[in-house]
Amino acid sequence: MKSNLILILLMLSYIASYSQESYLDTLNYVPRLIRAGCSWNQIADSIQRWQPSKKIELEKIESAIAFEKPHQSSQLVHLRIENCLKAGTKDNLTGLVEDLTKLGPGYTAALIALVRENAATRLIQSSEDPLAPLAYYCVSDIAIKTLEKVSGIYFFSNTVFPKALLSNSSELERFQLYEQIKAWYGAVQGKSKTEAIDYYLRNTPFNQSGSLIQTAVNLAKFGDTLHARNHLRRYFQEHSTSCKPNVYIANIIKALGEDIALETCLHSLYDFRCMPESAYDCVWYILKNAKSDIPYLVLADVVATERYSRFRQDPEKTVSLLIFREMAGIRQIWAVPVLLELMKMENLVGENGVTASEWARLYPQYPLQTWRICDYALLQYWILTNSEGTAPDWDQKDARDTLRKQILLVQKMEK
Repeated sequence: MKSNLILILLMLSYIASYSQESYLDTLNYVPRLIRAGCSWNQIADSIQRWQPSKKIELEKIESAIAFEKPHQSSQLVHLRIENCLKAGTKDNLTGLVEDLTKLGPGYTAALIALVRENAATRLIQSSEDPLAPLAYYCVSDIAIKTLEKVSGIYFFSNTVFPKALLSNSSELERFQLYEQIKAWYGAVQGKSKTEAIDYYLRNTPFNQSGSLIQTAVNLAKFGDTLHARNHLRRYFQEHSTSCKPNVYIANIIKALGEDIALETCLHSLYDFRCMPESAYDCVWYILKNAKSDIPYLVLADVVATERYSRFRQDPEKTVSLLIFREMAGIRQIWAVPVLLELMKMENLVGENGVTASEWARLYPQYPLQTWRICDYALLQYWILTNSEGTAPDWDQKDARDTLRKQILLVQKMEK
């Protein structure tokens, strides 16, 4: 009795401090009361008295009170999740999901039924940022995370906003997701895990809240690389244009053993009418995946001809500068044609959109304030070709220019 009185007094003191605090503190009102160990009834009373506008929060707390009441059902999934509602439970969603996963696929139906259950739990989202808003997981969040772990399908998980919670969705959205998962589950009875994933990918539109791309990666992880690549190729084609290939998906397909974007990237760089928003990704993809000198010859051709394009007048949107920045870490002899073309560009680094942080990191002895694109290209050309003869005095601009002109003259005569 005495301990309860102390807890109530602490809670009231804690609540009273909120009246004048910031928006963030108001946002964290319920999570902090949960973390402080207040009972669900105490939290519900506190919301009604001090934060009556938090109607959704109150519904989650009242659902938690109802969820803790004795049930006729003794399903193990239900009992395990009930433990999260009790004070003293550790803040460990991953551990709970792993624990529930060990129950096996026989409990999948019970998990699906809990997708609509929005009762609050005592699991708090962890964050390294002390200024980040706190959030607590509801039963629906635990259910969907466990379902995704068991099935290999990302029904809800959002790769862009990984901390998005299903419990923050509307009742209609949760119901629609529940119906979708229930229909999938009914259709895949008797199928293997990979067949069930493949069925989901074939019958789910791309605009769902989950991640079809990462689900396809899981399909490959569980042994069906062929169908995984087929699905990813379809997503690549649906979300690419002739000017802007989806390099994110292409890189995933490349990791599964197939290069799908190199040709597209080469063509998009050649078309100067294309806006260069995707140029960085394409240049990076080409340099990472080139298996011969041909992609480097294309990059050299872009550097040689782009300056004559009326579509590429803005230095901030010049692919040649992107190529220059990406060339810093290249130690491939195929890069020589690109370097020869860059040796013709006398733009001073640090001006008019020319940046070279990676060059500066690799060659800290040469100050950016006095070096040009052509100087860095000359230096790397010299390193790659193991040029014979005496190296120039790299600190002297005249010496660098003399050597550069000699190399370019020889290259011109050999054509």
